[in-house]
Amino acid sequence: MTRSNPCPWIAFACMIMATGATAEIVDGIDVGGGAPTAAPVPNTAAPPLAAPPGSTLIDFDGSPAPCLFVETTALRDAFAALGVVFDGPGGNDGGAILDQCGGFGVSGFSPPNFLAFNGGALLMDGGIPRGPETLLFDPLVSHVEISAGSRSGSGQLLTVEAFGPGGAPIDMDSVILAPQLQLLSVAGEGIREVRISGPSVFVLDDLAFLPVEPMEGDTIVSFSVEAGLLNGTLGGEVVRPVDAVDLGTGDLVFSAFPDTILEDIDAFHVLSEDEVVFSTSTDVTQGFGGIPYIRNGDLVLWDGATATLLFSELVGFGGPHNNIDAFSMLPNGNWLLSTDLDATLGGLFFQNGDIVEYDPDAGVATLYEGLDEATIFTGTPNSNADIDALHATADGTVIFSIRSDGIGRVGNGPTHGFADVPRTDLFEIDPATLDANLFLDGDGLFDGIARNLDAVSAASTGPPAGAAACGLGYELALVLSALVWLRSMSRRRRPRGG
Repeated sequence: MTRSNPCPWIAFACMIMATGATAEIVDGIDVGGGAPTAAPVPNTAAPPLAAPPGSTLIDFDGSPAPCLFVETTALRDAFAALGVVFDGPGGNDGGAILDQCGGFGVSGFSPPNFLAFNGGALLMDGGIPRGPETLLFDPLVSHVEISAGSRSGSGQLLTVEAFGPGGAPIDMDSVILAPQLQLLSVAGEGIREVRISGPSVFVLDDLAFLPVEPMEGDTIVSFSVEAGLLNGTLGGEVVRPVDAVDLGTGDLVFSAFPDTILEDIDAFHVLSEDEVVFSTSTDVTQGFGGIPYIRNGDLVLWDGATATLLFSELVGFGGPHNNIDAFSMLPNGNWLLSTDLDATLGGLFFQNGDIVEYDPDAGVATLYEGLDEATIFTGTPNSNADIDALHATADGTVIFSIRSDGIGRVGNGPTHGFADVPRTDLFEIDPATLDANLFLDGDGLFDGIARNLDAVSAASTGPPAGAAACGLGYELALVLSALVWLRSMSRRRRPRGG
C-alpha cells in the first residue's frame, strides 16, 4: 500500500543508515540503538469479517503511525465520532496505534497499522501500552468483532468480554494467540463496554461493531393495578398488568409472570426483542428468574431465561424506601429515572416530579436537561405531580405520564394538557424549548375503563402509517410487560486455537 504522506522519520532513518548506524525494532521498541526503519513484515490477508451488514468498521489505518511506542500516546477518543472510545487500565496507559514497521512479527491484519500493546515499553507521555483495554460504545451495540495476534505472546490466552450498562455480563470469547491474527466476536443486545485482556505483547486490528437497532413498533406502555380492578380488557380480551398486547390487532404477544404473581410492572425499557430492563410497583417476594427477592426500587435485566440485578435499592438509595416508578435508558448507557417519593441518589437530592440522569458506572446522578418538577409542571405551583413513566426519544424529547389528577400545565403546552384524568395520558416535552404536547389520550383505552399508564418505552415518536385504533393516526403497540417472549443471546465459548 502506497502512503501519500510518508512519515518524516523514514527519510531520517535512511540518512542514519547511510552513515553506518543500524536499527532493530522488536515489539515497538528500538533494541538496536539506531533510527527506526520502515521495512514491513510479510503479511497475509486479514481474516474475513463476520460483522452483520451496517456495521461500523475501524482498521486504524486512517493516519500515518510511528514504528515505536515512545513516539506516540495511548488511543483514546480518536474514533468517538464513530461511536467508540478507548481506555486503558488507568492513567496514560493503554494500547497505541503503530505501523507494521514496529516489528511485531504478525500477519493477517489490514496494513499498515494496528492497535499494539507491550507491557515492557513506554509511551511518549510516560504511559505504558498495556491492557486490559476497554472499548466504550455510545450508542449501545449488539455485535462486536476484532482480530488479535501475537508472536511474543504466542500460545497465551486473550479474552474479549462484553458488558451492558451497569456492568451486567452479556457475552465473551477467547482465543489462544498465534502470529496469524484470529477473529473474535461477542454479541447481545445493549453492549455498553467490551474489555480485552491478554498477555504483555499483542496487537488488535479490524474492529467492527453494529449499533443496536430500535425495536419494531412505536410505543410500548404498561398500566397499573387500579383499586378493585386487577385485570382490564382491550377489544374484549382480558389483559393483566403483566401482559403484552398489540393494540392494532388485540393479540396477546407475551406474558411476564405466572398467574400466582400479581406484581405490576411499574417501569421498563425494552432494549430490543431480546432484552428488557424493568422495575415493579411492589416487592416480588417469591423471586423471579433466579433472583430470590426483588424490591420495588430494584432494576432487573431480563433476557427471557435469566434475571440479572442491575441496580439494588438497598445499595443505591441506602434503604428499602424508594420505588423506581419511571425508567429509560439513554444511548450512552446512562439511565433516566424518577421515584414515587423524594430521594437521594449519586449525591443528588431530587423530588418525585424530577427527571434524573444516573451514570451507573460512575455512580453519579444529575438533573436531566434541567427537567425538575417546577420546570415541567408550570400550571399550578401546588400540583405536586409525580413522573410515573418516561422514555427519552432519539429526537431528544421525553415522553412521560403523570400520577396525579388535577388541572395544570405541562411545559409550554396548553392548560388542558394537565387535566381530565392525566394519569391515563402520555405527554411529550422538548427539554430545550419546553414545548409540550399530548402524545397519547389514554382515557377509555381499556374498553372504557380509565387505567393509570405507569410505564412506557418507545421505539420512535413519529406517526407512521398504521391503525387508527386510538384516533391517533398511528399504530400503537400496547405492552403491559415485556418478558417471556424475549430470548437470550448471551453465550459462553471455549477458547479457540492452540
